[in-house]
Amino acid sequence: MTDPLRQFAEETEPDLESVARIRMRLDDAPLAAPPLGRALFAGVGLGAAVAAVAIVAAVVIRSPDAPGLDRELVAEAGPVVVEPTPGLTLRLDGVGHLDGTPAEPRIEWQAGTLGVEVDPGARLSVRIQTHEGALRVVGTAFEVVRNALGTTVNVDRGSVALTCEGGAEQLLGPGSSEVCLPTTAAAMLAKARHLQDSGAPAEAVIGSVEAGRSLPGAEGAVLIELGIVEVEALETAGRVEEALEKARWLSESPGHRSDEVSELLKLLEARLQP
Repeated sequence: MTDPLRQFAEETEPDLESVARIRMRLDDAPLAAPPLGRALFAGVGLGAAVAAVAIVAAVVIRSPDAPGLDRELVAEAGPVVVEPTPGLTLRLDGVGHLDGTPAEPRIEWQAGTLGVEVDPGARLSVRIQTHEGALRVVGTAFEVVRNALGTTVNVDRGSVALTCEGGAEQLLGPGSSEVCLPTTAAAMLAKARHLQDSGAPAEAVIGSVEAGRSLPGAEGAVLIELGIVEVEALETAGRVEEALEKARWLSESPGHRSDEVSELLKLLEARLQP
């Protein structure tokens, strides 16, 4: 049986070796959060909350023509621009991998911001894949951002065909923006934690928790963590009685973070004492 904690790390982070090489501002915290304590409890940012940042002037790196493309896409010291094949310009501020051929480049984007410009006259067939979706490109300029919220596509000009995981293909035109949401409970947990740490409304955090419970992998430690996030959000919103009810349910599921859940329950009960 797949370890949900390992699954969580694999689905929301690039590998640690890549992270170390590029010195990105990624949050590599493990799933097990530290003791509860922010306000009543502490919310811990899980996963890589990689913000979309403005692309600054950068050195352009041109790769020689080759029968096949196979290279890591890594921004080592801030945003860079690469031209892996004539007609394709990539602005990198994150981690990915390029393969395919000069006429049919294939990009697997793992984390961060990827700006893409495709010259329609180059007659390229460019495809981009993230964990949450896939894009098919002919000629356009757009941006792909992958972080704890999912995969966001922003189209500047031209058009791209976007297929979110489990959904139908949709055409995005100039000025369009679309988000492919996380597709597993572990990834949705990362989104809920990110929203919580960003100060989002409690309802948005709770909505992500509820969505996570219906996704694959909503079991064991991941399910407990979803419940803890929900209790924290309810308490922050002043809905202490609801938080206490959820905490009692968590206390009936011994194992992962059971001591902290017991303490959480006691604190909530004390809050309701006359």
